Amino acid sequence: MGTVAAESSRLRAENINLRVTRSQKALIDRAAEAQGRSRSDFMLDAACREAESVLLDRRYFNLNDEACRRFTAMLDAPPKSNSRLARLLSRKAKSFSFTDAREPAMRSDVCSASTATQPAFVFASL
Repeated sequence: MGTVAAESSRLRAENINLRVTRSQKALIDRAAEAQGRSRSDFMLDAACREAESVLLDRRYFNLNDEACRRFTAMLDAPPKSNSRLARLLSRKAKSFSFTDAREPAMRSDVCSASTATQPAFVFASL
């Protein structure tokens, strides 16, 4: 989630326009003033937090201990042979190349997999 913080320090060149009711505007203005922030900063921060939450919700799921063990076992099991995939991975990409496409994903620990380079999903046991 550090991406948004880095973005906010750059020059803002894009516009987002909203139509709101008078009461919505008053509510937002009161909240922004309570935090000593401009309306724009307050709204941008709130919108970005909500956007990150929505996207994180699509990658985060909870598993009980047994389901976590089964899921981890599936991740750790060697892949099944797939000749079409092997043929695809043996070809050099036209626009870029991976340093090593066969390098396994690193996991910080068994039941909360998340790295800065591969945030595909996060899971936790209950």
